[in-house]
Amino acid sequence: MKRLVGVLLVSICCLMFFGVEGWAAFEEIGAGARPASMGGSFVSVADDANAIFLNPSGLARLSRPELTSMYAKLFPNIGDNLAQGLFGYVQPLGAMGTVGLGWQSLMSDAWDENTVTLSYARKLFERMALGANLKAMRWDAELAPGDPLGSSLSKTSFGVDAGLLWSPAWNLTIGAFVKNLNKPNIAHDSSLGGDLPMEIHLGLAYHFPMMVVSAEFVNTDGKRKLLVGTERSLAATGLSLRLGGDWNSLEEQGELGHGSFGLGYKVGGLRFDYSYIYYAQLTETGGAHRLSIGYKF
Repeated sequence: MKRLVGVLLVSICCLMFFGVEGWAAFEEIGAGARPASMGGSFVSVADDANAIFLNPSGLARLSRPELTSMYAKLFPNIGDNLAQGLFGYVQPLGAMGTVGLGWQSLMSDAWDENTVTLSYARKLFERMALGANLKAMRWDAELAPGDPLGSSLSKTSFGVDAGLLWSPAWNLTIGAFVKNLNKPNIAHDSSLGGDLPMEIHLGLAYHFPMMVVSAEFVNTDGKRKLLVGTERSLAATGLSLRLGGDWNSLEEQGELGHGSFGLGYKVGGLRFDYSYIYYAQLTETGGAHRLSIGYKF
């Protein structure tokens, strides 16, 4: 069963590369241990460097340079060395807005995906900010010896994202993020399909003293899901506790997709975050562990 799951994951991505219509490659698998431990419900929170990947408009709220990094071991029991890496840096420019630069990588024995993201955000009004991403996405796949297509394949595509963050009241934030606005094609043979779907994210976050609760609705080509998460900070300790989860398909009786939990610890400008995700439909894979280290200058 474990090996079968691994073969299926690799096969789906390879089908995407060769041009079969679908969109497993570059599909959202989470960005950053903190958002992941909150069930991925981050579009209306977006208050750290992870906003580069999940809602760039949140960068306008950052007043100091900040960086983040992450390593994730995905599905450790399937034996295909599937891992994820991430790095992001944010630089406020005062009245000119805020810029961010991010890199994400998904690595395995069979293929690699890399995305470089350039972000820009600026406050439109005191309580409203807009942001946008320009992404360069590239995949590389190794083929079996003697394959008529050669020894390897690759493709580079460019994508555009847009985001909005609005705080109508001090304790309520509304977030929106449109991913793959231009539906970039990532297939080796684009005549057979391979357009990445547009993802629409809408969310609400309510801030209590030392706590935030968030919910996010996602629509991807008509497939809808709900993400929920919460974070509780423990005063004077630097610790944070987080829980979250998602319902994979709202059309199919709200089937649970995954549950998550995590811990955070801040000391000075340093921040350490850990998350674990349990996939309800992939119980044999061992879930996914993520570790992030960040620094606020």
